[in-house]
This record gives sequence, C-alpha cells and structure tokens, in this order.
Amino acid sequence: MGLLLVIAVGLAVYFGFFAAKAPAEIPDLAEHTGTVTVTHGNALLDARMGEADSAKLIELLAHARFSPNEEAQIQDYSGGIRILFADGGEITLLRGEEKVFARAVNAAGETGYYTVSTDVYEQVRLHIYTVFPDGVTFEELQPWWDEYFYIVSLTLMDSDFNSAQEIPPESVAKYTLYQMIADGSAEGYLITGQKGSWYQIPYSEFLGRAQYYFADGANVSLKETRYYREEDKSMLFSTAQLPELTGERPAFDDPAENGGYCLVSVHRDLMGVLTAEVYDYNEVGFTEGGVHTRTHYFTMVCGSDGRYRFVSKRSQIIDPAQVSVEGYFLSIGQIGEITPEIEAEFALTQAGILDGNILLYHIQHTASGYQMYLYGVNPRTGGVIRSAEIPEQPESSALLRAEVTADGTGVLVFAEDRVILLDSRLSQVEELVLPEEAQGLEYDCSDDGEQLCYVDDTGLWLLRAEDTEPILLAAHPTQPEGEPEIRLARPRFIQQGSSILTAEVQDGSTLYYTRYDLDELEEKLEEQEADRRKNQKKDDEDEEVLTGLLEGRRVSIYPGTVITEVSTDDYLVVLYPNRDTEELTGYIAGTVHYFESDATFSFILPDNAEAGPRLILNDRVYYFEQVSQPGEENVVFELKVLELGSAMNRISTGLKVSNAEPRILGADAEGRVLFSFVSPSGSGMGITDPVRQKGTESN
Repeated sequence: MGLLLVIAVGLAVYFGFFAAKAPAEIPDLAEHTGTVTVTHGNALLDARMGEADSAKLIELLAHARFSPNEEAQIQDYSGGIRILFADGGEITLLRGEEKVFARAVNAAGETGYYTVSTDVYEQVRLHIYTVFPDGVTFEELQPWWDEYFYIVSLTLMDSDFNSAQEIPPESVAKYTLYQMIADGSAEGYLITGQKGSWYQIPYSEFLGRAQYYFADGANVSLKETRYYREEDKSMLFSTAQLPELTGERPAFDDPAENGGYCLVSVHRDLMGVLTAEVYDYNEVGFTEGGVHTRTHYFTMVCGSDGRYRFVSKRSQIIDPAQVSVEGYFLSIGQIGEITPEIEAEFALTQAGILDGNILLYHIQHTASGYQMYLYGVNPRTGGVIRSAEIPEQPESSALLRAEVTADGTGVLVFAEDRVILLDSRLSQVEELVLPEEAQGLEYDCSDDGEQLCYVDDTGLWLLRAEDTEPILLAAHPTQPEGEPEIRLARPRFIQQGSSILTAEVQDGSTLYYTRYDLDELEEKLEEQEADRRKNQKKDDEDEEVLTGLLEGRRVSIYPGTVITEVSTDDYLVVLYPNRDTEELTGYIAGTVHYFESDATFSFILPDNAEAGPRLILNDRVYYFEQVSQPGEENVVFELKVLELGSAMNRISTGLKVSNAEPRILGADAEGRVLFSFVSPSGSGMGITDPVRQKGTESN
C-alpha cells in the first residue's frame, strides 16, 4: 500500500505542476489526498501505507517522467508493483530486463503504457520494503473470517495437519461442501424429494473442488467417507442440520457466536505465506480466570487466481503467565508427528538444505535394529514436504549420520557397512557397500559416490571407483618410544572431493588437523611406480608403501577437547573449552579455518547448557543466549547469530523465549531459523523471518 500511496502522491505533485503535459490516461492525482493500496506479486497484497510514509514517495515520484511506449503494451504486469487509488485509478510498475514499464489507468478506465527510469523504480521498491520489511498484518479481519475462517471453525479445528493429506477425509468433505454452498456452486446439485433434500455432487467434480481449496490437493480417501456412493460415483449430503452458510456471518471476535473461536490476527509475509491466529475458548482453551491459553495457527499460500489455500494447522497451549515468546515468528506447533517434547528426547539433527527445504533426521535404535527418520520441512510454512524411513525396515547395521550433498540435490546416509544415496525426493537411488577392510571404521564418501576414504590401524586410505586396490595416503604419525601414539581420525572430503581433512588425536585429545590434497596424488603414484621398477626389493617396497604417498598440510587449529566440529567443502569450524577462564568465564572458544584462503579466525560464544544446542550453517553460528540476569524472576533467552569471517558480526534477532528451554533445530539458506521451546507450562515450535542485521555486537 505504501508504494501505491507514495506513487500516488508523487504523481499528484508532478501532474499538479505539469498538468498540461500529463497524458490523459494517467490518474488525476492533483486533488488526491486519501490513502492508496499497493500490491506486488505475491509479496504484498492490498497493503495500505500511511500518509507520513507516503510523503517520501511523493518526493521520489514528483519529477518522474512517464514516456509513452508501445513495447509496454505487451508486458505481463501480474508481477509488478500495482498502485490502486480510491477513485479506481491505478498505476503498475514492472521491472523488465532493460527497462521499467508502466501501465496507467485513470478513473474513466482509459489505459496508457509508458516507461520510467530504473532509478525511480528502485527507489520506490526500496521505500516500500522499508515500510513493510516483514510483510503486512491486516487490520480488517472480518473479510478473512467471512471468506475462510468461519467455515474453518465448523470443520477443521479438531486436528493439526502439515498438508491436506493429513486432514481426516470427513473434515475435508464437510469443508468442501460448506464452501460450495457458501459460494453458490452447490446450488445446481440440490435435490428435493419426499424424504427431504440433499446435495448429490459427482465425485470428480467434488474432488476437483476439494483440491481447489487446499495447497497440495485434498485427501484422496474421500471415497472412504460415508458421503460417497459407488453406484453412481457421487457424493451425497443431507441438508438436515446444516449450519447457516449464506448471508451475514457472525463477528470474527465473538466467541459466543462462533463456537468458542475468535480470529485475532492475519499476517502475510513477503513470500506470500499467510499466517492466521485463532484463539480457542473451548474446554482447555482458557484458565479458570478466563485467560486464553490455546491458539490455533493456520498457514496458507496464495494461488495465481488470488485465492488462499490451506497448507498446515498447528495448535499450541501455553500459560501466558509463565511462558512467552517475543518477536515475530510463525508458530508451527510440531513437525509431523514430532512434538517439542518428543524432539527434545530424539534430538533432531539438520542434515543440510535439500531442494530449499530444511532436512532433519534422527536415528532410532530398537530391538529390531537401526532406522533413520528423515523430514523435509518447508522453511516458510513448517509443513513436512516429504519424509522417509531408511532403510524401510530396521536392520542390524548401525546408522551413523545423514548429509545433504554440496549441490543440495541429494542425500548421503552413512551406515557402518555401506552408504545409501537418496535423491531430492528421499527415494533411494544407489547403495554402495563398503569394502570389508573399511567396514566399522571411520570413513567418508564423496558426494558423487566415486571416492571413499577411511582410517584403519595403518593410516589414511583412499579407494576410488577406478582403483582395484586402496591407496595408502598417509600412515599414522610415528612417536618416540614410550610416548602415547598419535592417530589420524575423522576423515572428511573437502573442496568438492579434491582434498581430505583429518584430525590428529592423542589420548582422546585433538591436537590439530591436517589436510591432504589429492591433486598431488597422480604425480606421487607415477613416482612410486617408477621407483618400484628401479628397485624390486620387496622390503624396500613395503617400507615405501607404509609411509604413505602424501604429505599433509597442518591446519592451525589446536582445540584439545572438541565440543563441536563442523567441516564443509569450504571451511572447518571447531568449538572447544575456553582456556582463558579468568577473564572469559561462562564462554567457550571457537575457530574457523577457510581452506581456499588458508585464513583462520577465532571467536567466543556464551556457554549455557539451558540455552540448547548451537547450529553452524552457511558461514553462520546460530545460538540462544541468556539475556536475563541471575536472580531475575523470568529466565529469558534471545536468539542470536554470529556471522563467521574477519569481522565476526553478531546479530541480535529480537526473538526471545521466556521461562522455557529453547532449541535450534535448523535453518535455511535465507536465514530462517526453525526452533522449539519446552516447559511444563507450555511448549511449541516456530520459524523466524530471515535473520537480518538488526543490531550488532562486537566479538
């Protein structure tokens, strides 16, 4: 809306001064003083900007030049910035590859097409998203209640869901019928007989309508409901005891007239995801003192036709006198069947970002064997896009971890005797059985499955797809007699499989890290073969092989005790106990080393077990920090972000959890954080907005 108002005012000023030159199709804004609304694709919908913010837009557009342009007539303006005025006039700005096009419609309905400067468009766009950085919270709630949530309150309140596939089919059928009655599309299927009236709707038509109302289609089990009749493949509904579905709806904020429900907020983010908050005053929905404690959260997405479709629903019961969460976030209640309490027990781990979704997993070990559960979570809605159980039935072979490949299109599941490769839909595409000598050892596999490295009693080995025998890259370091041995450990492929990183460990303590560059391997193999031809003595040959082929390069991190260790293609991050305990009590130390630049930077993080686990992802460390002081009545944790690098910027997100234990579960590439909080007084899960640099602190 802000954009529309600013543009409107700007044009009003411009065409007020230059009315004689203004094209007739441009809306007459000289006398315009009211507010305007702005729509920008799926990012903003009917957003109203206040007059103070509009004043700046007036200044930006006061001297804009609208030049008639024929090419502008053939553009698709559906994704443009649309400014709508109270008199019916509108202006839409569209950014093309080389030009900015404009379509103007005046109050009389006359349309003109123009170009404007790129600078004007960028200034307008920047101003809009400065005014609406997180989307729009709608002030008028009655239209949303009338269009969607009145019927929701009658049909979809009993169970939570991640998709329409999880909604009980009877509820899907009732919601679809009620919407068809409300919008008049069921009228043609009403039949009246001696025994009463009923709706008889062909199944194919009814299923199509059901799929129209939900983002991922409706439950295919509609044929299993009591409404389906196989003989004529139709859905039958009696009109007896139907609620009032036409005419004026009850007020959105009157629980007494709405079955105990009250719509309290509707918010639309910049990605087009709608979040609605509905208070529940039924049974456990309020305390003896009448304080509301139960909330239902719905998420919806906007289709190309402008209609919103349901994605998920979550319910949450919290005693507001005890537990609170401050800051904007999307409440999702739980992930699939995993509640916050169950998650705290299973400890979900992020495997990475798969096809833009947060991939989480946990490994379950029962008497039947090992099984891994994977969940692909949409970071905008919290819905489980897809899930899998690997293997399909529990097996005795231990499962170790899951990792998304560097290109974000596949998953590697590591077991003690094999590697299972999954595609982006979590379907198994290949299984690589480890050679017998590598089974049960510390190992890693390259993303393409072409290379395997492992550590045994001799040292670090490499086995490539084209090799018939493994290659000893490096033997364990030798020590003087009587000294504890040093062993290579935890091998990992880095830099797209061109190098291998290992830790060097002594008596359980990590002394340092060493990397081995495989680019040098072919040359070393040729040298080895040449030496063998010259010297056929077996003893000399064995001695040469046992030393290994590559000399490693030391990585300047010396942690000792490792708290957390994360290596990617690009960097290694290690968290370890802080050695400067006198001045930095209550902190742990950390170091990041970048492989390409060979640069190393150090940092500190607060050490508080009640603040939950930290997450290291995409050059960031996400963590909760206790910001309340000892002895204060409420224990408050704030979500913070450390941006790794030379500057080590710390971002205070403003998201605070009071009197509950927070846990970071995952994050996406744009900085949305999936978190949970657990307390006897209330638990929940949520997803933040993308973390922006709202405030920084020094390291």
